Amino acid sequence: MNLIAKLDRRDVVQAHVIYDAAKKKGPVPELDRWDWSSADQLDQALSAAGYKPGILAGYLSWQKVELELDDLSRCAVVNSISDELKGPRDLGGLLQRNLLINWTPRRVVGWMAQVEGGIPFSETEPFILRPSVQSELPAKWYLEDGSGRATALVSRSSRFGTGTTVAYGFLGDSPDPESTFMRRRFPTLIK
Repeated sequence: MNLIAKLDRRDVVQAHVIYDAAKKKGPVPELDRWDWSSADQLDQALSAAGYKPGILAGYLSWQKVELELDDLSRCAVVNSISDELKGPRDLGGLLQRNLLINWTPRRVVGWMAQVEGGIPFSETEPFILRPSVQSELPAKWYLEDGSGRATALVSRSSRFGTGTTVAYGFLGDSPDPESTFMRRRFPTLIK
């Protein structure tokens, strides 16, 4: 994982909202009207605008990173990505246990042709990562991958060269101790 830059919460939330709005073919909300000083206020604004609250507002600062397949293989993903996922959910372990053979998303997604063609994701299509918690071990990070982009990349790793950047992401760096979401869901990540 290569560090590109350190960013504050506003930079990351804005980048994610712009990416998600483009993906959903919807308007970008008036972000200048949001209260950027409060994680809880940001969560309310994200939710009201139809975006996922929680982890994005839960960090004060982030690292913008380049991701290689090896980095993604050390990430845990949500267990609902497949009905067959039992036990550890790190992508590398799932690949080794042959649980990602012929894996495809549950719905048709435009990015799947990109992965099949061995085309990396650009900086405008960032992943959201945070350090893993005990229940996600042996993974080093947890990756917000509800659509399955990282799972698809790892399951089709032979289409990409080793040691090459396949995606970009934002890695949570400094948790906000004032975030209700972080205090309730991830108290062990708050330092």
